[in-house]
Amino acid sequence: MSQRTVQRDLIDLSTVFPLDYEVDGRTNRWRWANSAEVLDLPGMNSQTALSFFLAEQYLYELLPPAATESLEPHFNKAREVLHQTQSRKMDQWIDKVRILPEVQRLLPPSIEREVIESIYSTLLDSKPFSANYHKKGEKKATFYDVINPLGLVFRDRVIYLVATLWKYDDPVQLALHRFSSVTPLDELNIHKPKGFNLDQYIDSGHFDYKAGDDIQIELLFTEAAAQHLEETPLSNNQQITNAKDGKVRVTATVLNTDRLRWWIRGFGYSVEVIKPISLRREFTEQAKQTALLYGIINN
Repeated sequence: MSQRTVQRDLIDLSTVFPLDYEVDGRTNRWRWANSAEVLDLPGMNSQTALSFFLAEQYLYELLPPAATESLEPHFNKAREVLHQTQSRKMDQWIDKVRILPEVQRLLPPSIEREVIESIYSTLLDSKPFSANYHKKGEKKATFYDVINPLGLVFRDRVIYLVATLWKYDDPVQLALHRFSSVTPLDELNIHKPKGFNLDQYIDSGHFDYKAGDDIQIELLFTEAAAQHLEETPLSNNQQITNAKDGKVRVTATVLNTDRLRWWIRGFGYSVEVIKPISLRREFTEQAKQTALLYGIINN
């Protein structure tokens, strides 16, 4: 079959299907039109449509822009299928399922589209980039001439880029919303620390802002406040025992982090830190400062 025959057939098919082409010299490069609806053979069923809908709702931020654009026809088709009469049960499922955050719900920070597209692209292609970045609390941007992207971490509505700078091996964390401009460096090779693994980096506590080595904590809870720890323990070696006055004693080995302190503070007067002594002293001092703040005690 000659190329001319193929071209003629494609022209005929374009009258039936949403085909498009661009001219490259003397060659027509055919493609499926960007604005075309997705063609499913076989058609998308209710279960598949629900999966695409949930992926759009909860995974959209995790996907590179190029991937979301290519999936857009599938997302549109999924919404169409779910609103058809025969999919009424699946459509109702959307109104019956929600995912709630563990902490206070916050609105996500604004990120420039050009910034997120460039960073996702360089991460996908394993290429470095240069950028202007606003450090926390600083109005003037800092210019970094070489940033090596290693991975993305999504936490509390903020997207963090794990990267190295120049030829250094120590990874840093950069919030995407603090980038004001990004320029890919396609001519350079990325510098990745030998043996770097994103999961190991996270598991080692780099996102928990460690205040020291792991600690053995002992906490005295009210019975109601401690109930959830029977189902979702702090650690594999957690122990729960009854104490005096209807209290519950909880012991566990945990990471010594700022996030641990934030979690304990969330229980207010329903928990007392017993050990380690250093942590108890921290909370004792914080209790004094809180009492001063609310005028319960005087200086």
